[in-house]
Amino acid sequence: MPTLLLLQDLNVPAAAIRELIRRYRLPYDLSFAEALAEKSRINVEVVGAVNAPVDARVLDVFQNVRMVAVAFTGHEHVDKELCKKRGIKVYNVPAYATDSVAELTIGLAISLLRDIPRGDRECRVTLAGRDDWWKGFGPGSDLNGKTVGIVGLGTIGMRVAELFHAFKCSLIAWARDPAEGDERAKDRRRRFEAAIEKGGLGGELLPLDEVFARADIVTLHVALNDQTRGLVSQRQFNCMKPGACLINTARGGVIDEAALIEILADPSKGIRAALDVFDPEPLPADDPLLRLPNTILTPHIAYKTKEALERRARITIENIKDFLDHADDPNHWPPNRVA
Repeated sequence: MPTLLLLQDLNVPAAAIRELIRRYRLPYDLSFAEALAEKSRINVEVVGAVNAPVDARVLDVFQNVRMVAVAFTGHEHVDKELCKKRGIKVYNVPAYATDSVAELTIGLAISLLRDIPRGDRECRVTLAGRDDWWKGFGPGSDLNGKTVGIVGLGTIGMRVAELFHAFKCSLIAWARDPAEGDERAKDRRRRFEAAIEKGGLGGELLPLDEVFARADIVTLHVALNDQTRGLVSQRQFNCMKPGACLINTARGGVIDEAALIEILADPSKGIRAALDVFDPEPLPADDPLLRLPNTILTPHIAYKTKEALERRARITIENIKDFLDHADDPNHWPPNRVA
């Protein structure tokens, strides 16, 4: 029997994945690739990965691969040109963690405005036992009434807009002009514009610099690609109003980190940042971000909830089922197929 080879743990029990394979009647054994050399004799038809490279090093070992199942939204780690040459189809899981990422974004915004991490530290270390322990802390700021700039109007950006709207924030947004033929991007833009017109979300679409100039909170929700790498640079940071907040739960590479460190280190600006993603990852031990007190740092966990990981595993298996059901149809290109 051919094999579904997972290059990485999907953070759900192997028994749960095997149950999904049984439920969807996939004709595969399940194997995990702790060492590729030890698996080289296996007849692998499907390679699954989260963010591990799937390139010639892998595909030259497993020459019967017909599909790459990316259990992740980003797929830049897959050599899609090589897959195309070899007739290998590539799928991803684009929306498994929409609520998870959006909810952490809200949590980070409130944490910045109320300085929750420092409150926790000081409560444990410097304030315990003091009758005036509450006097030296705060005041913070309400989220209600803040102007929130949303950079990127994909599925996550739209969900973030809905949640901030529920907190009675004013919304402004920036989105790249959709590429010719990118109907999904055009549809997302139309939905945001329609929500504005109906008064459902409020707000308006603006140039990127103006979003940074007007927002109390800027939150990033763009994919990392050639067009967005370094999208947020010194120019945008110089536009920010004093005391504004930046949140990044997208990808570290969309920010010019040197410019970010410079603006965060300027006490006259009072800029604060909550970052879940970095470039590179993991964050180097000597990175200046680690020494800046006006930051909240989390280790790329926006997607990582129990519910999201279970959805990711299920959708990954559903993608494999779709591939098998339409393997001989050259015109079948479902939404989750990327190459």
